[in-house]
Amino acid sequence: MNIDVGHTIEGGLILADEAIEIGVPTIDLEYLLKYTKRTIETPEQWTQHAWARSPKNRRCKITNPRACKFCLHGGLDYCFWLLGGRAHYQTDKAVWRANSAIVRTARYMLTDAIEDLPMHMNLLQWNDLDTTEHDDVIAVLDTAIANVNDYEYIKGLMNPDRDAWILMALQKGGGVRVPSVH
Repeated sequence: MNIDVGHTIEGGLILADEAIEIGVPTIDLEYLLKYTKRTIETPEQWTQHAWARSPKNRRCKITNPRACKFCLHGGLDYCFWLLGGRAHYQTDKAVWRANSAIVRTARYMLTDAIEDLPMHMNLLQWNDLDTTEHDDVIAVLDTAIANVNDYEYIKGLMNPDRDAWILMALQKGGGVRVPSVH
């Protein structure tokens, strides 16, 4: 198999350095963030006080086929689920862990992009504030997307013990598209 560094495989999947030996497909961070933005890009697609809502504006799970509105956190998890989480949740824990690390990195970046976020508040709580508007959410996504290829920035957000493998992959690739096999 000859795949170039950063080569995108169908559906935004790439082979992460850590997972090459067992062929674990992982989600591309930039693709995940952009897909999340597309998922909630209009005020009608975004919600507060629920991870997801149905067309009748009822709370539902992100995995509900009728889910059509998402909060920022729910939108990210929904996109993760569609891009690979669903396929590997029960069948391959190695893939699940690799993809979860990518989602965790996205959460770090989104949380950091929020200006003046109180220390006790997380992404979900910020989304639900009365003062948070749809434009604020899109601006946070735009900031994270703009920083997606800044290895030093991302490295500063991550836990070096828990996220060591992804940091190694990011450093080798010179960006967040992790290196693939040659």
